[in-house]
Amino acid sequence: MPLDTIDPAVQAAHNALWARFVDAYGVILDYVGLDGELSRPTPEECALCQPNGLSWGAPNENGAFFGGVYLEGMVNRCLLTGRDEDRERARRIAGGLMLLATVGERPGFIARGVADDGHSHFPIGSNDQTTPWLVGLWRYVNSGGPDAAERDRIVAQMVEVVEVLRECDWRTPCDRPPFDFRNSLAGMNFENAPRLPWVCLMMARLTGEAVWHERYETVLSAPDPNGGPTRLDICRRGMIWERPGPYCWTAANSVTALRGLWEMEDDLARKQAYAEGLRHSAELAAESLPLALQFDHDDPRPFSCNWRVANELWHEQRTVAEAVELGRRQYPRLAQESPRWSCEANNVREPLFAAWIVALCLDGELVAAHTPAIMQAVRHFQYDRLYLSHLFPAELAYYQLQRGA
Repeated sequence: MPLDTIDPAVQAAHNALWARFVDAYGVILDYVGLDGELSRPTPEECALCQPNGLSWGAPNENGAFFGGVYLEGMVNRCLLTGRDEDRERARRIAGGLMLLATVGERPGFIARGVADDGHSHFPIGSNDQTTPWLVGLWRYVNSGGPDAAERDRIVAQMVEVVEVLRECDWRTPCDRPPFDFRNSLAGMNFENAPRLPWVCLMMARLTGEAVWHERYETVLSAPDPNGGPTRLDICRRGMIWERPGPYCWTAANSVTALRGLWEMEDDLARKQAYAEGLRHSAELAAESLPLALQFDHDDPRPFSCNWRVANELWHEQRTVAEAVELGRRQYPRLAQESPRWSCEANNVREPLFAAWIVALCLDGELVAAHTPAIMQAVRHFQYDRLYLSHLFPAELAYYQLQRGA
């Protein structure tokens, strides 16, 4: 696909992301001022866990999450365009993800971002950082993009991370005391039900070790100790709102794992179950597409990059639970300081991630029915006027649609 045939809105989103949101380390930032305004937490603030140990509200909160998700999109862009510049940009994002896996002292820890020194970081990760980190790099090493040496380095790092997760009963480790683990990939809910089988099946394909296929079989059919459905049943049911929704932007991490399961599975019955789950997920996600049209670029509410107002509520955190509780209490203060934030989150981030979920569906008729609404959403935004980097799923959805077509 020649560059000049890419939809202009999609190319505008691509240009906006690379102009402001991809930092010198290949890590995607959460927000940047229209004039490039950016104030990262310092190494000292990272050490003190200011604003909180998860970096919630800071501009380097979701580097592993966003980089992993976006790398999947860049792989698809490279396959469509064949351009050297696109391959180099995919390599930069992969390098950023590798950095986030190596700045910590604790094996298996995936950092969310780094300070200006390129090393200092907040100590608490998440399954929402680790899963897309793995998915993005998995797509990349199987794309034909990296040379043998780069592929070997990435695969070795992926294997190390997953082995640590397994040894920790699938809990995601934090980097330093007093924090231990943030959460887990082993939950019996939609957030995690596709993720753990995907990790095991991906490792079976990546390493060729039969034990990983055995683990896949075990976790997929394991009964819920509380009497709920198996992971396979949850995958078949697809995405649901397990807390007040919609929140396609985080649920997409589970949907893309579900898509990966469908791609790797050889058993036709299971393949059909995964396809059914993708269809149900797309049907629910489609309900969020109209939110894009509610976004007003001329809304006078201001955006502020001054995340340090959250430090008005700061206190020392001795456990992960205390850090989470602090972060939640700081959000209203951040919203007061930057009221435009929620506008972009609700009416840009949510419908664009929803568009990607719909595009991941295997039901061609369903996707075709919603493609006009997807493209209407993608074309609604003036991407150079957005403060949040959450615009990048416009690319993901479009490239997925093009590859499907």
